[in-house]
Amino acid sequence: MSKFALEDYLHPIKNTYRTSPQWFKDSIGWAYSKLPMGIRYGPELRKARSFLAVSQGWSRDQLLDYQWRQFRLLLDHAYANVPFYHATWSALGVTPADIRSWADVAILPLLTKDQVRAHREELVARNYRDRLLTANTGGSTGQPLEFYWERGRTRALERAFMWRQWQWAGFTYGQRTAVIRGQTVSGGLAHYDPIDRHLFLSGFSLSDATAAEYLAKLREYRPISIQAYPSTITLLAGFMKRHDEPPIAGLKVILAGSENLYPSQRSLVEEVFGCRVYSWYGHGESVCLAGGCEQSDLYHVYSEYGYAELVDPEGRVLPWTPGVRGEIVGTGFNNWAMPLIRYRTGDIAIAGPAECECGRHYPLWERIEGRLQDYIVSSSGQMISVTAFAFGQHYHAFQKIERMQLVQNEPGAVIVRLVPTSGWTDADEEELIHDMHRALGGGWKIEVQRVDHIELTQRGKQRFVLQNVAAPDALNWAGERTP
Repeated sequence: MSKFALEDYLHPIKNTYRTSPQWFKDSIGWAYSKLPMGIRYGPELRKARSFLAVSQGWSRDQLLDYQWRQFRLLLDHAYANVPFYHATWSALGVTPADIRSWADVAILPLLTKDQVRAHREELVARNYRDRLLTANTGGSTGQPLEFYWERGRTRALERAFMWRQWQWAGFTYGQRTAVIRGQTVSGGLAHYDPIDRHLFLSGFSLSDATAAEYLAKLREYRPISIQAYPSTITLLAGFMKRHDEPPIAGLKVILAGSENLYPSQRSLVEEVFGCRVYSWYGHGESVCLAGGCEQSDLYHVYSEYGYAELVDPEGRVLPWTPGVRGEIVGTGFNNWAMPLIRYRTGDIAIAGPAECECGRHYPLWERIEGRLQDYIVSSSGQMISVTAFAFGQHYHAFQKIERMQLVQNEPGAVIVRLVPTSGWTDADEEELIHDMHRALGGGWKIEVQRVDHIELTQRGKQRFVLQNVAAPDALNWAGERTP
C-alpha cells in the first residue's frame, strides 16, 4: 500500500493557495518548503529517484527485462481487479497468460479516450478505491478528460522522472525557476512561490503589449531556468528579437513542454535567449514520458515509465524503424488505481535512430509531430503535418507575428489567423502566402485573416490547428519514412 504523501492531500486546495495574498504564500509556503521531502512527497519519491539514478545506466537487455516484468504484473493486476479489462478481454477470449512476448501484446485491444470517458468508474481497480486522487487533462482538442491517479504514488513517481529529466538539462530542483505556462495570477502578472522557488507569470496575459513587463520581471528574478509552453516562450522570444533585447543574465536552460515544440520555435528561442531549449513529451494520463538529453534533441522514451508503441490508423503495430511515423500508444506503470493499457494518445511521433550519443539505451523518437488534429487535409486526401509547411519553416514574416493559428473547414484550403505586430504590412502577408504555397505545392487556397486575439485553452495552451475536416478513410501519414 502506498504511504502518506502530504502533497496529494493538499492537492484539492492548490488553487486557493496560488490565489492567496503574497504575504500568506511567503509565510505558509516558506514553512511548508522546510518540511522533509519524505513528508511532502512520501517515500515513493526518494525510492524512485535512487532507482532512476541507477536504471539510466542499464543495458538495453536490462531495460527490456524490467519493462517486461512490470508489464506482466500490470496485466495480471488489471485482469483480476479492473472490471473493464476483465470483461473486455474475456469477451475476446484473452487472458494475461496469452501474452507471452512483446509480439503478443497486439492481441490486447486498444483503449480510446472516448472509452475512458464512458467507462471511467469501470477502469478503477477494486482494490485501490480507497487511494484515488482525481486528476484531469485540459482538453487540447476541446474535450477535457477526467481520471484518477493513485494517491501517494503516481504524482511522486511523475516528479521523480521529471527531476531526472531536468538534471539531464543541467537544472536541479530547488534552483530559481520562472514558470510561464497556464497559471492565472491574481493582482498582477506574477507571483512568487517559495515552496519550489518558482516565479509564476501568467501565460494568459502575455502579449506583445505586455512582453516588456514580463521581461523586466525575469531580469529582476534572474532565474536559472524557465519552464514554459513553447507558444508562450516563442512569443516572448519574438518580442526580444524585434527589439534587440539581450539574453537574461544567469539563465542556463529553457524547459519547454506540454505543447509540441516546432523546429522554428526551438531555433528562435535558442538564438534569442542564448541557451539550450530542452523539450519533453508527456501528459496527465501518465502512460508515456520522453525527453531530450545532454547530447541531442532526440526524445528518449523512458522504459521504466511504461511501454510505448507506434501504430498505424487501423491500430496495427508499426516497426520501430528510423523514420517511421505512427500514433503513440502507451501503457503506464505508475498508476495501478486506474491503469491505462494500450491507450491511444492521438499524438504522432517519428521513430529515431537505434542509439543516442549519450550512451543511454532508451528507445528514441526523432521528433513529435503533434496530434492527429495538427494535420491539414489536401483536396486529394493527403494529410500534411503543420511542421512540414508552417511551424517547421523559417519564414521571414514570422518575426512580425505575435500568434498564429490555422483553421481548415474544407480539404485543400486553409485559413491563417494571425495576430500581427505593429510592423506588419501587406507585403509581409503576400510573402507569407507565397512561401506557404511553395511549401505545400499547387492547388491550395490560402487565406490570411488578421485578428486581435487568439483564444487559449483553459490551461493557457494555444491550439495551433482548428481542424474541421474529417480525416479521410485512407489515412496516409502512418508508416511513411521521412526524407
